[in-house]
Amino acid sequence: MMIRVYYIYSRTEHHQLLHHHSTSVCRADGWVASLAEHYSRRFDVINRGFSGYNTRWARQYLTQVFSPLVVEERRIELVVVMLGANDAARPDLPYMISAKQSVPVDEFEENLCAIIRFLLHGDGSGTVGSVTHRVLLLTPPPVDTIKRRENAQPGPDGTRIGDRNNERVTMYAEACQRVAARMDVPVLDIHSHFQQPRQEWSSKGTTWAEALLSDGLHLTAQGNQVMFEILRGGIARNFPELVPERWPMDLPDWKQLISSPSSPSSPSSPSSPSSSSD
Repeated sequence: MMIRVYYIYSRTEHHQLLHHHSTSVCRADGWVASLAEHYSRRFDVINRGFSGYNTRWARQYLTQVFSPLVVEERRIELVVVMLGANDAARPDLPYMISAKQSVPVDEFEENLCAIIRFLLHGDGSGTVGSVTHRVLLLTPPPVDTIKRRENAQPGPDGTRIGDRNNERVTMYAEACQRVAARMDVPVLDIHSHFQQPRQEWSSKGTTWAEALLSDGLHLTAQGNQVMFEILRGGIARNFPELVPERWPMDLPDWKQLISSPSSPSSPSSPSSPSSSSD
């Protein structure tokens, strides 16, 4: 998870996304960029992704990510949380650095509860109050066990063992479901959704893993698009009041400006709108 921030116009309402990096490279076809475009001129979508982080480290730095200044200056309407791909790394491969990222599933579950509790109720000491009253939890996506093994660093005996496998990730996805029920927040099951068969893939002889994952872990352009579609639909179902069409655009559309009798028309006027039509 690496730190990236999207500011789409300057409104006071925000979506905040706290997640690991594996699915969130901030590229033109990335799912966070698509969400920012979806809410353009209505909400700021702020991406808080931290490369390599697990829930243990995310929990440790919550007060820095959501500092009192950040919470006070912004009315955060929704926080989307997706963690688990790094926690699910195999702990039994000490020659791989990813083993240091591994977190036992019971600790993962407790960390995730603590993170959501912090977001909804603050840090408990009064230093940071409630960050938001809406949290949407996402399960980690599946991984392609075969591809992770093919790309793995050879072990001391020369054999390749993947740093992650889908059997382990399934345990963490199921833990997310339990956390959602325990904390009474909605959850989107990305893990199961990605593995559903699709006619468009089977007709081409393509598997979900080939279509959605570039290296068995990170998303392809199509994977990012599917991720965005799941999230857009999940927000609409669970928080219909946040559908962008229900919110006014920030500042009038440029077509309204040129058709308005009161619109400033002199190019020398300092308050005249830009002549750009994009």
